Amino acid sequence: MPVDGSNLVHGLYLALCWREEGFHWIIYTFGPGHARWAFHAINVSNGWMYHMQNWNPVASHLALAAVQIGQFVDPATLNLLLGAIPLQTHPDDQPHNFTCRMWVRRAVRVLQEAGHIQCTNLNALEAEAAHYAQMHREGVAFLGELGQVYRSQFCS
Repeated sequence: MPVDGSNLVHGLYLALCWREEGFHWIIYTFGPGHARWAFHAINVSNGWMYHMQNWNPVASHLALAAVQIGQFVDPATLNLLLGAIPLQTHPDDQPHNFTCRMWVRRAVRVLQEAGHIQCTNLNALEAEAAHYAQMHREGVAFLGELGQVYRSQFCS
C-alpha cells in the first residue's frame, strides 16, 4: 500500500520501500507546482546506475516510510548534485558493498556539503529511517496498511 499522504508536506525526504530482503533507499523531493521526483541507485543487469524518475510515495504500493530530512530542493538542482555521485561505496562506509543504501548515504553527505540539509548524525538518520520502515514492513506488504510520513530527528 502507499504512504499515508495526510502528513506529506513540501520538502526533501528519505524514502524506504519494501524489498524481499531489506529496503530500497530513495531521496525524494516534493514541492509546489512540481512533479514529485525520486533519485536513487538501481541495480540493473550490467551493474548499478543512477536514476531520476517521477515518483509518488502516496501512489507506490511498496513505500513503507518517508522521512523528511529538509526543505524542498528543486529537482534540477538535485539531479545535478546527485547524478554526479560515484556508484561506489564512500571511503568512510568501507567495507560495505555498494547498494542503494550506500548511495543514499553519499547523497546525504553531498546534500549537506551543498547546504541543502543539516544532518547531525548520518548513522542515526539511517537507523531512524530503517526503524520507521521496519515498523510498517509487514502491514504494508501483507495487510494492506499504509506506510507513514515522519520528520527526522537528525536531519533538517
